Amino acid sequence: MKINDLIQMIKSKKWLRNHIGYFHEDLFDLSDNGFESNNNAKKVIIVSRKYYQESWATYPSINLKELKELLKLQKGISDADI
Repeated sequence: MKINDLIQMIKSKKWLRNHIGYFHEDLFDLSDNGFESNNNAKKVIIVSRKYYQESWATYPSINLKELKELLKLQKGISDADI
């Protein structure tokens, strides 16, 4: 599939309604009037914040190699906590 074809499909409201859903305790379809409850499977599901957690971290200005090593070290520490 070419990227231009994908962009045109995304611009289509019908395509969005048929392929994208929103989940918050139930699966919802997108519509002109907001959300409508529907349990049909979707290719893409947007999940409400209730079901995931975000975290942010800032790092000093370092080079890419040092950053990768730091992230690898942090991942190792996180995995050890589990």
